[in-house]
Amino acid sequence: MPQSPHFDPAKMHGSIPMLFVKFAIPNVLVMLFFGLKNLILSMAVGNTLGAAALGGVSIILPLFNLVTVVAVVIAIGCQTLVSQALGSDDYKQVHKVITTGFMSLFVIGVLISLVVWLGRKPIIGALGADSVLFPYSLGYLSGLAPFIVSLMLAFYLDAMLRSLGKPVQSTLVMAGTVILDIMMSLAAVLWLDLGLFGASLASGLAFSLAVVGLLVLMPTPSLLLRGKFSPKTLGKACYVGSSEGVLEFSGAMTVLMINHVMISHAGAYGVSAYTVVGQVGMMVLLIFFGVCNGMIPVMAYHYGANQLARLKQIIYFTAKIVIGLGVLMFGAVQIFKEPIIASFFGQGDKQAIQLAHDGLAIFAWAFLVQGGIILAVSLFTAMSKAVISAAIALLRGVVFMALGVLILPSLFGVQGVWLTLVGSEMLSLAVSVGLVYYFLFKSAKNTP
Repeated sequence: MPQSPHFDPAKMHGSIPMLFVKFAIPNVLVMLFFGLKNLILSMAVGNTLGAAALGGVSIILPLFNLVTVVAVVIAIGCQTLVSQALGSDDYKQVHKVITTGFMSLFVIGVLISLVVWLGRKPIIGALGADSVLFPYSLGYLSGLAPFIVSLMLAFYLDAMLRSLGKPVQSTLVMAGTVILDIMMSLAAVLWLDLGLFGASLASGLAFSLAVVGLLVLMPTPSLLLRGKFSPKTLGKACYVGSSEGVLEFSGAMTVLMINHVMISHAGAYGVSAYTVVGQVGMMVLLIFFGVCNGMIPVMAYHYGANQLARLKQIIYFTAKIVIGLGVLMFGAVQIFKEPIIASFFGQGDKQAIQLAHDGLAIFAWAFLVQGGIILAVSLFTAMSKAVISAAIALLRGVVFMALGVLILPSLFGVQGVWLTLVGSEMLSLAVSVGLVYYFLFKSAKNTP
């Protein structure tokens, strides 16, 4: 059997709990660092610059999510193809996939940075910023735009290192990046008086350094250019990763829809309240992403090696974990929601505080089911069934959400927004469970 100098197949042959510890836990830690960074910065912005500044950041989030979609589609698609190729000992394919993904994201990232920088003012207007939120949104986007290529490449290199069996090393670099990002962002907001521009500029600089660190960790930097660029491979990677991209895209559409509804029903305070609820919800969602996406290389490897019995054991084990985490997060938020919300606002933001309090109490019910949805999407991605996982993501973040936004807020006001978020998750879980049962446990089509 041919061997690659860059990967040891024995790394995938340990016990399932040990594989979980090696691949999922480091990914969870990275996600938690990202989430904590967002929480800490939001607290600093809310208490220093006010609720309107929080709303200004929220206006930009759909654009940032759409940029992330491009990186996620290519990175997760390439990660899955690399893991499947390693499972079938096709190392020529490994090199071709890595090179194709790297070259594609570099070129795309540079182009997006230029377009966003040159068109930042009309873009912010199109995202729905009013006269109160516009200056905050402009400052944040102006600092971030030049570094979009760095953010995209950092995400890609992290995914490649995980597929090559180096999740721990990659985690250390990404964790250090987030810590540096937090320190520089807080300095920009609290001490240098650079506002949101300084905070986003600090993030861009930190992730530029992350790219350097991740390049050093590659088995050899030349591995990124060792293969031959292949448009066909890029197309396949985009197809495989499209489900994860659709998940990010649906998240962007959710924020965009909720922002517009909140502005019409509760003004800038409503957007600020949703920003806080969304930040708490994102922390929980990042844990689920960390667990499920961290296991994609493991699931893809076993699927590529046609070890379906072991793959099912991996799914059972991971499902138990995400269910337990959902119950834990639900309980924690219900108990500590008041101090959590208070930490984001100053004493004068009583209207935003009340809106966020009511919203988080309802939205926390979604934590009980989100893990199962994310696991289903990650599983179908690992199996290269992108259409199925993309369908789940679209139903969750666009179809069910749009139906809820059209109906519930008109009946229940702002409460209808929170009910829409929970209802979308509940319906999506029902669809996910049915599809997993059919394609993996019932249908004969699950043979690679």
